[in-house]
Formats: sequence, structure tokens, C-alpha cells
Amino acid sequence: MDWIKKIFGLRRISDSQACEEAKQEVITIDSLGLQAKVDGVPTYDLFETGKHDLETMLRVCESEELSYWGQPAGGRMCAAPAAFLRVTILSKKAKNLDQELFICRRWKRIAEDYASQLPVIRGEWAQAHRGGSSRKILERLAKIEASAERR
Repeated sequence: MDWIKKIFGLRRISDSQACEEAKQEVITIDSLGLQAKVDGVPTYDLFETGKHDLETMLRVCESEELSYWGQPAGGRMCAAPAAFLRVTILSKKAKNLDQELFICRRWKRIAEDYASQLPVIRGEWAQAHRGGSSRKILERLAKIEASAERR
């Protein structure tokens, strides 16, 4: 076993050393400049503080969408579907069907594009487009479109 350590340069390290090394190597979406922000505030912070305010959540969605489409094709990290779902809920409460439909369609476009990327197809990246929030948005879109066809 010692010969393997010599060849590969393996050394014994403590758990605390391993934690410190892992902290130094962490790459975040914020460090890559991919974190969607509204007025310099990360959208996840605004989501928590403004989830009951339609205007705030619309700005979060807009920022998430701009951040998503601003990334290179084929390498886009998914936008946060929960923000879009929250806007659909708040729009429905406000009885604003047009806005609800519009935000659902915007999410559908993102989800379809995200699902078409090779790393997502291979299963190497998160399947955010298949998650609960995304599914609820797409179900809501289908329901709205079906009711519009009946009218």
C-alpha cells in the first residue's frame, strides 16, 4: 500500500484538513458570476423575504430568466422554477390570468431549452425541469390552455 501512496502522492490528512481543503475548492454559481441578482441581492434572498409580494417575485423571475438566457447555449444552468411557480400562485390570487399564462409560458421555454442540453440529457446535471415546481407550472399551463380552448 505504501508504494501506491508514493506513486500517487497520497498523504494522510485529518478530517479538519480535508474540510479546509474542500472549502477552498468549492466553486459556486456566485463565484462564476452566474447568480441571478436583483439590485445586487441574490434572488434566493429575495425569494425568502418577498415571496408574498407579486412585484418582487416578478423581478426575481425576470432576473432568473435574464441570467439563464445570458449563459452560453448548451451550458446553461437552470433558473429557479420555484420563483416562477410563486408568481403563478400570486397571479392567480390576483385574478390576473394573462400574467399567470405569460409566466407559465416563459418557464416552459426555459424548461424545454434546459432539457435539450447534452449534460442534462446524459443525467450529469440536475433535472430541475422535472422537479415538483416545474411540473406544477407546466400542469397549470396545460389547464389554462385547455380552459381557453373550451371558451
